[in-house]
Formats: sequence, structure tokens, C-alpha cells
Amino acid sequence: MYQSTAAFGNLVQQDSRTFKALLTYEAVSITKVKSIKLTGGSEGGDDFSLGSTMSQYIEVTIPDGNLLIEGKEIFLQIGMDVNGLTEYIPMGYFTVGKPKKADDQITFTAYDRMMNTERTFSMDGTTTNTVAVLKKIADITGVPVVTFGLTAISIKVPKGYSCREVLSYVAQLHGAFAVCNRRGQIELHTYVDSDYKVKPNRYWGNFEHNDYVFDVSKFVCFTSQDKNGKSISITSGSGARSVSFSNPFMTQTVLNNILASFKSFSYMPGTLKMMGDPRLDPWDILTVEDLSGNTYKVPVMKLEWEYDGGLTYSVEAVGLSEEETNADYKGPQTKEMERYYAQLVMIDQAMINKLDVDTANITYATIKKLSVVEENVQKINGEVGNFKELTTANFKAANAQIDILNGNYANIKVLLSGGAGIGDLQNIHLTSANAVIDSALIRSAVIETVAVSDLLAGTISTNKFTIASDDGGIRIQGATQQWSDSDGTVRMQAGRDANGDFTFSLFDKTGKGVLIDSTGIKENAIADGMIVNKMVADNAGIAGSKLDIPSVVSEINGSTETIKSSLIWFDEEKQTLSQLYSKTAKDIETAQKKADSASDVAKNAAEGIQTTNQNVASIKTGLDGMNLKLSETTSELYGLKEGTLLYNCTYHDNGDNTTTVTAVVYRAGKDVTKEFPESCYTWKRKTEAGEQALGSGYSITVSNNDYIFGGVVVGQFTTDADENQRKALLSVQEGVVEIDGKPVSLSAEQKDYVDANTLSEVVTIPAGKKFIFTDAATNQGGIVALENLARQILLNLTTQTFELDQGAKTLPDALNELNRDLQYIPIEILAFSNNIGVAEKGSTLNELTLKWQLNKDPETILMNGQVRADLKTLRSLTLKDMALTADKTFMLQVRDEKGKTAQKNTSVVFQNGVYYGVSEIPEEVNNTFILSLSRSLQGSRTKTFSTISTEGQYVWYAFPSGYGTPVFNVGGFDGGFTKAASISFTNASGYTEEYAVYRSDNGNLGTKTIKVT
Repeated sequence: MYQSTAAFGNLVQQDSRTFKALLTYEAVSITKVKSIKLTGGSEGGDDFSLGSTMSQYIEVTIPDGNLLIEGKEIFLQIGMDVNGLTEYIPMGYFTVGKPKKADDQITFTAYDRMMNTERTFSMDGTTTNTVAVLKKIADITGVPVVTFGLTAISIKVPKGYSCREVLSYVAQLHGAFAVCNRRGQIELHTYVDSDYKVKPNRYWGNFEHNDYVFDVSKFVCFTSQDKNGKSISITSGSGARSVSFSNPFMTQTVLNNILASFKSFSYMPGTLKMMGDPRLDPWDILTVEDLSGNTYKVPVMKLEWEYDGGLTYSVEAVGLSEEETNADYKGPQTKEMERYYAQLVMIDQAMINKLDVDTANITYATIKKLSVVEENVQKINGEVGNFKELTTANFKAANAQIDILNGNYANIKVLLSGGAGIGDLQNIHLTSANAVIDSALIRSAVIETVAVSDLLAGTISTNKFTIASDDGGIRIQGATQQWSDSDGTVRMQAGRDANGDFTFSLFDKTGKGVLIDSTGIKENAIADGMIVNKMVADNAGIAGSKLDIPSVVSEINGSTETIKSSLIWFDEEKQTLSQLYSKTAKDIETAQKKADSASDVAKNAAEGIQTTNQNVASIKTGLDGMNLKLSETTSELYGLKEGTLLYNCTYHDNGDNTTTVTAVVYRAGKDVTKEFPESCYTWKRKTEAGEQALGSGYSITVSNNDYIFGGVVVGQFTTDADENQRKALLSVQEGVVEIDGKPVSLSAEQKDYVDANTLSEVVTIPAGKKFIFTDAATNQGGIVALENLARQILLNLTTQTFELDQGAKTLPDALNELNRDLQYIPIEILAFSNNIGVAEKGSTLNELTLKWQLNKDPETILMNGQVRADLKTLRSLTLKDMALTADKTFMLQVRDEKGKTAQKNTSVVFQNGVYYGVSEIPEEVNNTFILSLSRSLQGSRTKTFSTISTEGQYVWYAFPSGYGTPVFNVGGFDGGFTKAASISFTNASGYTEEYAVYRSDNGNLGTKTIKVT
């Protein structure tokens, strides 16, 4: 049983239900469906069997919409409006046969995918199993076969059978039958108790059933024949009633297992006609309650349902009694002959070269060429007929072409004649109803009235005619058109003026106007203050030459307004004020952080450095520019231990817009700068644009102007001149070293070298250990902790890009993408509906709300083919000012992040009402009386309703005459109604249509359920 929402389940159990049908194929959706009848189930015979392969089919009638539907596979859904949304239940996939068109409608039959199994089965090898066979059938037929949950049974490879026969044998081996499910897949199934209860108020008439329940106690399977042609069979179980079948692949063990699976299986064979439920499947077991309160288990073995806005199910559980089983017993040879007989005789089409029979009773026949000497036919329906001589009592033709017509009398309502010869012509009364005149020469005519819609004219000269409105608001004469106000003053004029020029003029109440002529817009055409900001386009591109620049500047300088700008270019290097101020703020922040860091280091190096004095440079900024003043900096360092080198720089403002930067190297508090050659001291300028070498030496003098907009002087101290000095520099034990202006606290002890060959090999490095590394190119190195090294290796590994199956990606990105793929669910439209559904003919629909449900947010959403990014996170849309008066279909399309798409349609249809209820016989059956009855907007006469009528009250039923002739059923009995009137009925929305009005033959019927078909 299909699992719907709880709301759908509650609604389908109500007495009054209205269903919708939806047929879709390719990009076409059909919502206007007059009727559908499905025939299917799990059993094709009159007795319980194993291995049936029933093909379900539907017979559909829809309005003729010039659809090319033959050979198309359609998807059928049946639904209801639930809480403002239409919830559809999938019913399966069916392929359409040749449609028939008649009376503006199309009727066709469509079969499910089981028909595709009528193909030859072919498989290599000698042995296989049932699961492999089912997969092979799927490959051959192209129809998916569900194998999930099946335990493979070893068999020989089937040879010489069709796919459908093999499917039947495999289903028998699993103690099941095969059907096409709602998703178009072939599925093996056994009967399942769905706990679906059918009470007496849910079915019509009585539940007709056998006297005894049916159970399975014995299986007889014919597997082969001996050399004498005698059947060989195997048996499992015992009892008077047995289920017999043939299967060349059956074994005793498998048959015993099948019987064991039916140990607790029993049901009551019977039939009932019930209120339909689209959730039921052909393997469901119903619990049916009779009028006495007894309950029976009834499998849905044979199923027919009919849809016409309502839904009716006819269910049958087959099963012969013990006597019928024995009397109807057929051996395997008999059954095989019946199969061949069915293939040869009981077929839809027969190809026969020659047929000689005395008498043939044929219900339907399709014959390409038929020669008959003499024929007596009650009715002939044909497209083309050729007769040499035709004698008929009555002759009717929609169109007739007759060369010569001889007759005594002709009554012709409308005569269109190219030429006519008439001996005697009496007075003729010509009206628009009986005469059509293509053209006529009328020299003089007296005409009472002429409708504009009936007047055809090539050219109406405005020189001869003046066209004016009744109130004088508009007037057209010659080449001039004027518009006047209620006082008669011309307020607007277009066309040729009094001077013969073509102008366009607007006038005020006094008649004063401005002109737009061929030379352009006049000076007064644009009033002061008319052009506002929104009238100037964003990309108007007004040239600077057209602006009064001095007035603009004076307005800026002479006002208190603030100039707001997101970007101002400051120099040829495209530096902006935003960049410069940001850089300045960043440098100040960095200087503060460095100062704080230096303070911390100084505290940690209290033993090494007794006193440090430094004057901090001041930085000032202003609107007139940016001034950088570097005051003299001195450093006094005391108490440094022997062997420690400290590199520092001092700055001195020379007072001539230049600054001198000097390098200083200390050892044990003494200046040892000059102990190293000048080549050890190099200088460079560093800006956002990059680095620039300034030279080498103990000091460098720079121009302050070069640093107005940012940049720093960087000093670097390197030495390779003296081995001892290098060792002294590297053998730092305790102290402070400043690298690129950043003070770093160091603490290390000089160690003796260790012979690596003496170290033992380990598998795991203990936590907390450190590694020493050196750079052979720079002779620099350091110490790194194991944890930091591992973190860096992992970081490099996870940030590096690899060429993978998914493309060039990092490992985390590839893993995340794989995880997303595993969790990916294609997008699906769960429901799509509107709040109207059906509107009354003649009404105007101005507002409509569309609602939909998705299983996730879409990447792209389209409404009626238009991309609507604003609807991505919404689940409803209200349309206003629609002025809708005719049927309209709305299409919702969604696409997810992987390009998967889904589509659903919902429609608004305009229909007239079916009116019903109880009333006394009125003095006149008219509009007022019909409108007093209950109304149901629908497209057919079919309806089931309940009424309560008392003394003198009758049941009334009125509907559009075009819906056909009804059949009434009252309390299970047909008839009881008579046509009371035919009237031209105008509904509440002003739409007029011919209505048929029926009344019950008897009054005071009490409580009755009335079904109209």
C-alpha cells in the first residue's frame, strides 16, 4: 500500500471526495481527463496460482487537443487537494496504443511495461541463479527489475522461452507473482496484509463471497516428461485442495520452502464494489466487514477502477472450491495446449491468408479489403464512400457537392449562388440571417442604423470628416489632433499648426503653450526644477566640458557640505587616500604591537639588559598632507653578556627634509660597529609596491619626501668576514636580538657535536622532542618542536592540490565533495497546487495563490518558464490583477546543484455548476429556483450525493445539457428520475447555458444516497 500523507489518508476516507487525474509525457501535462478505467491485479484466472505476470492497462478519454500521443509512454497520477495543495499518488507508466478521435474527444488504451517482456530470452552458460536471470531480463527488455531482498536460487540457464515465461518461472521459484509497480519497475511480490479496513458504508450492495475460506495445503509441480511422454511431477503437502502448475526448474527443496511460506496464508474468495483508494496495490490484503459485523481477509487479486472525478474500485479475490478444483483439473499437456490455443485463437489480431466458413459471428473485425455481393447492414460508419447508385429515404450531409440536382421542392435557409437562372421570382425578404452579400453596387441607400463593426472602409478622409468625442475632449480634423479640458481650452495639440509646421504643444489653463518642433525642444519646454535626480541615467556620461566647474567648486568651498567618495586616486601609482590612511593606521598599530612585544622581551631579558632608553618617533597627519618626523633615537645598552651581538639602528632628523639612519652593533654593551666592514651593512626601501635597494655602509641618508605616502627604511646586518665573529654571532646564549626591527628573546646553550652514527633507530618519536634544522644556502637554522613539525606537514598536505578523479582539488575539498555526493538527494516537487482549482464560468479571477512543497531549496526555480530567483526560499506565490476568464495551466520547474530537474503543473479550469437538492415543486423552474439548490462546479454530470426529503419534497438535479443523458441510481436501484424541464440558465457570474433539469418521480424519499452516471 502506497504511503501518502496522513492528511490524504483522512480525506480519502470521507464520503464526499473529488479526485484529480494528471497524465504527463515528455514536457506535456494533461489535466483535463474525462474518464479513466484501469484493469489489472495479480491474477488472470479464476483460481489461486503462482507465477502470474499480469499486464495492467488503462482506457482513457480526454478532450481533443491535437495531441500526438500514439506510442508515447505516459505517467499516470491520481490526486486530491489536501490543505490547499494537490497531493498526487503515482499509478504507473503506460504506453499508448492507436487513439480514436470522435465527438471532440480522444480515446486510447495504454499498457504497462509488462508487455515489453514478450521477447526471446537469451543467456550464455549452462547454470545461473534467479537474481542473475532477473537482471538479464532487465537488460533485454529495458524495464528495471527489483532484485533487492531476493535470495538467489540456482537453476539451469533457461533456453527457448520468452522473457515473460522465464519471469513466471522465477516468480514461482520465489513463491510469488510478478507485476509492474508504480515506478514502472517489475517486482516479485507475495500478498501482504495492509490492515486496510472496508466497512459496509464503503462498498455498494453486499459482499459476495464463498462459503469457506481458501488456504494452501498442497502444491503439485510438473517438471518434465519421461521417455514415454508421461508427466513427471513433485508434490509438497497434502489435502484435498491442491495448487498445480508447471515449472521445469523446480526442485523438491524449493517447493517445500514455498509451501512453508504459505503455512499461515488463508483468505475469503469474493467480490465487492467499493469507494476507490489510489493507495491500494495489487498485493494488498483488505479486511472486509459484512452487514453482520463478520470480517474477512480479501486479497486484491483482480482489480478494476474507474475515474471520472470520483473513484470506484471493483475488487475480486479468486479461488475455486475443492469440487471446482477437481472438476477443473488440467494436466500439463492440456495446459500447454491451452497456451498454444490462446496464442493462436484468443488474440487481438489474426493474420489469415484464406478463411472459408459457413457462419462467422465476429464482434470486432479490421479488414483491409472486403468484397461483398450483397450486404444487409444496420449501421455503417466510414470516412470515404463511393457509390454508383444510391437510393435513400433520408439524406443528410454536412457538406455536399452536387453537379445536377433535380427536385420538386427545396427548402434552403441560406443560399449562396455565383449565378442563378430563375423563371419566376417572387418577393424575397432578405435578412442578415438568410442572406450574405459579398459585394454590391448600391447607388442610393436608406439605412436605419449601421453598426461600426459592420462598416468596412478603405480610407476615411479627415479632410471630409471631423472626428470628435461627445464631450469635446478629443478632435481630429485634417492633419491636426487636439485634446481639450472640460472648459473647452485646448491643452495639447499634435500635427500641423497654423503656420503649416508640424509641432507638439502643451498648454496651461490660460492657453499659453510651449513647443517641440523639428528644431528641438524650446527653451520653456522644460520647467524649472522639472529634471530631478531619477531622470538622469546612471550611465548618462555627461562630459566635463558641459559643466560649470568654477561654480561647482565655489559651491563646494563655500558650503558646509561633506564630499563623500568611496575612491580618490592620489598619485600616478594609483595609490588611494583609502590605501594611505589604512596603511598609516596599520603601521601605527604594528608599531604599537612591536613596542608591546619589545616591552615583554625586555622584561624577559632583565639579566642581559640593565637599561634601555629609546625615544619613539612621532607621526603626524593632516589634511594639508602627511608629514613624517623622525626624531633622533638613542639606545643605551648595558650588562649584555660576552659573546652576544645586538644590531640596532638610530635615526637623526637633519633639519633639511632629510633623515640619516645609522647602524649600531653592540657586544657586551660596547659599540663594535666598526669591527665589521661597511659591506656587512645594507639598506633598502620597502613599500607596498615592493623593495628597492638603497646601498650599503654604516649609515644612509634619505629624503623625507620619498616617504610621505608610506614606506620604511630597512637595515640588514650580515657577516662572513671573520670565522670567530660568525661563531660569536651564532653562539648566542642569552640576550635580545632584533631581526628586521622585531626584538626576539633567545636562550640556548652551546652543545658539543653528536655523532649521528651512534644514535639508535626508533619507530615512534616521543612527544615533546625537538628537531634542529639548517639551511645550507644561508647557514641559518633553528629548532622546531615535533608537534609543530607534524602540524606543518599536515597543513602542507591538506593545502596542496592533487590531480584526482574529481579534478584538481585539495584532499579536504575532495573528501567534502565525496561526502556531499553520498548525502545527495535529487530535488523533487512534492506538491504543487493553487487555491482556486475550479472557477465558475463567466467569473473573472483577479487573484490566485500558488503553493508548492519541495524536498530541498532549489538552485534555480522557474515559474511558467521564467527564472524567478526571488522564489528560491519561498513556497508560495500570490498573483494579482490577473483578469483571468479562461482555463490556464501554471508550470513549476526546479533545478538543484547537480543539474537534476523536476516539474509539476497546476491548473485553473472554468466550469459550470451541477445543482442538486430537495424542494417542493415550484410554480416555475427558472434561474431563481436552480440557484437555490446546492452547487458543485464540475465538468461532467457524474456525482454521488445524499439527501433527506420529507412530505411534499422531491429531489432535483440540474446540469448543462452538453453533459449528456444521465442514469440515476437511488439506494442501489436504477431509475426513479424524470426530466422536468430544459431552460436557458444564467449562473451567478452571468454565464448563460442550456440546462437539463431532472426531478425524482416520488417525493418523501427520506435519507437516500443518489448516484448519477
